[in-house]
Amino acid sequence: MIHITKRLLCMLCCMALLIPFLQITQASAAEEGVFDTLLESADRLLFEEHNLTLDGEMVFTLDGERFKTARVHYVQDGGDTLYRLQLFTPRVNEETGETEDRETGFLVIVNDYNVYSMETYTPGTYGHGSDIADDTILVRSMITDQVYQLAKGLLREKEKGMEGRIQVDADEDGGKTIQVSMGQDDADDMLNAVLTIAAHYVIGRYSGYGVDGLPNHYSRDYDNYVSVAAAIADTTDVYRLGQVQLSAKLDAEGRYVSVQGNAEVQLHSNTGSDEDRILGVTFEGTAGEYGESSVEQFDPESYGVISLREYMESRNVKGEMKEYLTGEMARLAELAGYDPDLLGRVSVTNNALHDYFASAQTEDGAADLWIIAFDDPQLPIKGFQDLEADWLEYRATVDTDEVTDEEVRSKTQEGMTEFLNQVHPELLGYLDWDRLMTWEDSEGRIYCEIDCDTGDPVYDSVTLVVQVSPTWRVEYYSSAANG
Repeated sequence: MIHITKRLLCMLCCMALLIPFLQITQASAAEEGVFDTLLESADRLLFEEHNLTLDGEMVFTLDGERFKTARVHYVQDGGDTLYRLQLFTPRVNEETGETEDRETGFLVIVNDYNVYSMETYTPGTYGHGSDIADDTILVRSMITDQVYQLAKGLLREKEKGMEGRIQVDADEDGGKTIQVSMGQDDADDMLNAVLTIAAHYVIGRYSGYGVDGLPNHYSRDYDNYVSVAAAIADTTDVYRLGQVQLSAKLDAEGRYVSVQGNAEVQLHSNTGSDEDRILGVTFEGTAGEYGESSVEQFDPESYGVISLREYMESRNVKGEMKEYLTGEMARLAELAGYDPDLLGRVSVTNNALHDYFASAQTEDGAADLWIIAFDDPQLPIKGFQDLEADWLEYRATVDTDEVTDEEVRSKTQEGMTEFLNQVHPELLGYLDWDRLMTWEDSEGRIYCEIDCDTGDPVYDSVTLVVQVSPTWRVEYYSSAANG
């Protein structure tokens, strides 16, 4: 549940790159040699280039209304990578009534196996981890190779009859510019099938969402999702290409230099709706500095940041706020079904966004409880969760079912109501019990969850996950957006 919005936007960016690529290759098949050139250039860019710089911007709309703008700066320097993603989401200012962009995003720098990340919601800090260093934009897999070969064979079959769909102009520098303008009728069922397969692969790789991971009856209306990206990923079973306009430039060596244009994709929902939604993408990007790009070794001082661990240690809270949250930890732990007498020392920190975090482990190490609160004790608690809950690692891939056992439903509703009544009673009116879902893990533990939007600018959603059996307890509660 953490950072899902950003992962889904990365997923949408990848899907947007697939759209013009498929249309370019289909249209170009009629020009002798252009088809293979474009395929080979795309394959080289994604899987073989070890040193390059990419810049781009994508604007996403749903049925003509913008819901996200993404700006990307990416540098590959062998095993070192720099990746900056800026996301802009339109939100209505409650005071002025005007629409303003809220910016989120992150900057990631990879030096060998060291990964340094800086996120907008924790300004002035960086996180540090480790991962396998990749020396190309993407890494080949069996699925990518099979989709590539499927598209290649399909498009070669469609070479005939494609004349007049593209314009190829030779440039003075020895490169070429390809312009494409196509309509919905130019994409047949086979091509749309390739796009759908590729889209579902990207969705599963980046988010764990998707119609293969969740049953159809769990998918719901767009308005009931935390983000439009999540709604698209979770409810779309078929993607169909629509209008596409594109201009792509290759250099004398057949490498991509720039691309710009717009595309529409029809989204067929699995929710039972007869009307397709229209995803629009306007994009422009450049590729360059081949062989000359460099990623410097990460230096915290040059970015004006300190490690998150150092920051949290410097923000240890004492005094009245610690006393208040220590009491809240014991109260919520007991209310959620944990034994407050087993709790160890409560640690309280705060961040630059004026959120306070209280954490405490149980003496047996079975639970790691966290509270998220505003800096004003008069305001309701924002969140409560057990970080030791196993399902946090795999929840997005679990099939859920409607709660048909009336005893389980009654017990869960009663317990959730009692918990919210003590934590934030105003949110009870937003709960739609028809959206109560359940699942069972490999250990036989039964869980129930409910997730509803509120429309409130601060507490914009409410999510509760409880373990129903063998022990009843609240393991996750959130009442505010996570970005």
